[in-house]
Amino acid sequence: MTPRRRRAGAVLAVAALAAALTAGCGDDGNDSDSTDGTDDSGGNGGSVSDGGGCIGETSGDVTLTAAGDMALPGGGNAGVGSVESDEDPPQLNLILGGGTEQEEEAATGLEVGDTFSVQGTSYTVEGFCDDKAYLAQSAG
Repeated sequence: MTPRRRRAGAVLAVAALAAALTAGCGDDGNDSDSTDGTDDSGGNGGSVSDGGGCIGETSGDVTLTAAGDMALPGGGNAGVGSVESDEDPPQLNLILGGGTEQEEEAATGLEVGDTFSVQGTSYTVEGFCDDKAYLAQSAG
């Protein structure tokens, strides 16, 4: 299968996943047990673990969405393909454009703290939600 066909199939899969996730998402974030009583005085970004559908940090140098590919600062582009919330720990699958086949494979099954590369630039997964991923671009 050619990379173009694989990418087209992945885009269709992302659209179907986004529609399914949107249909199943009612109250996201206003539940009665918000943050188990911890002090939230920091204010910028935040760290979440399993509350509101997000894992890890909800801020980073680069924010990817399931709505489409975004140009990456180091070249190429990426978007959220899917989130495997049922896995322990949850895993993030990205869709890369402009990367090698090995880079595309390395951008699947990611957990918070994992690193992957696209066109020679490394990114670390800071956190992710059902429809967003937050990445830090590695120096150098």
